[in-house]
Amino acid sequence: MPDHMEKNNAFNLKQGLLLAAIALLIAVGGWFTAPFLPWWRLLLFGLLGGLLFAGGLKKWVFAAGFAGGMLLWGLHASYLSDLNGGILGNRIGGLFGGIGAMGAIALTAIFGGLYGGLGAWLGKLLRVAFLK
Repeated sequence: MPDHMEKNNAFNLKQGLLLAAIALLIAVGGWFTAPFLPWWRLLLFGLLGGLLFAGGLKKWVFAAGFAGGMLLWGLHASYLSDLNGGILGNRIGGLFGGIGAMGAIALTAIFGGLYGGLGAWLGKLLRVAFLK
């Protein structure tokens, strides 16, 4: 394999690991701090992930934050819906045009993804602004 391909693959692996670190920081940090931090902890962990891990990344930071936030809020909403048998999810889904419990969970996951993505993007922008 030519040298330029090995170098390019190593860079892609490093970039992928940094993006995964951002997503995992948001998802795992948000899950374990849910009992004592408010809903906007997602933004804090996204900001922290963007500040710590987005140094060499030029793009995909928002997508990593989106994935982490979507994973966190989607799993948390599914867990809470399972605890009450989907009753609350069905009622909330009814308020949004009858989308049901799964639609309410999906909508919650999308909003979580937006919050996580915006937090990670803000962290990346702050890193660029203050560390250069």
